[in-house]
Amino acid sequence: MNTQRYPLLTPCLCLLLAAACTSLDSTTARGPATSPTRETVGQDVPPPPPAKSLVTAAVGSVRLEQDCPDPVRVDAAATAEAGPSEQAKSQHVSDSARGESEAKRSWTCDQSTLQIKLDSTGSAAAQVRIASLVLRDLQTDGIVASVASRGPSAWGPDSTYVPWNESIAAGAQMQVSYRLTPPDWGAVEAKLGGATSHAREFALEVTLEVDGKPLTVRSPGFRRAAADRVDFVET
Repeated sequence: MNTQRYPLLTPCLCLLLAAACTSLDSTTARGPATSPTRETVGQDVPPPPPAKSLVTAAVGSVRLEQDCPDPVRVDAAATAEAGPSEQAKSQHVSDSARGESEAKRSWTCDQSTLQIKLDSTGSAAAQVRIASLVLRDLQTDGIVASVASRGPSAWGPDSTYVPWNESIAAGAQMQVSYRLTPPDWGAVEAKLGGATSHAREFALEVTLEVDGKPLTVRSPGFRRAAADRVDFVET
């Protein structure tokens, strides 16, 4: 009786084994299921931030006295390139002018000046220029005059002021100076209601442009010099 049942089981067993082998071969061919990989090259690394200038300023001192002639600067390179005759002629003219001036008079002139301390903490150089200067009466805080500036210079390594191109490097600290044209004190006193300007305290309000952006600082209070002094001495 058992012999009769085996023929029936054998075909079924063979079919099951064949199906299992087919499924295993299919899985092996495809390989294990994996999640798709994401391209990360150039996507997860942010670009470096752009370089920015950052400058702070403080007024070191203000001196409003006189407006003196600007010093004459000799271009050494141009003089060296000139021929001997031109150099001699230039020296002769200079000596003659100097002798004539000294023969007529000598004088003492105290130039009006503004000194500013600059501190750059940014990552890029910056251009700095004066946009406006106004004189304020500290008693009323009103503006009594505009002040003109010229001749930017910077304190150099040889402990003298040298011409400055109004640029400050990243991370640099500088002390710069400008020559000022003092206001018309008669007009200032008219705005003060006739009061003498020597008895009042003023502040100079400085508006700078740092890469085109305004930066306003104010000087400590100061008084006008006792008198505008021009001492002429006939020789």
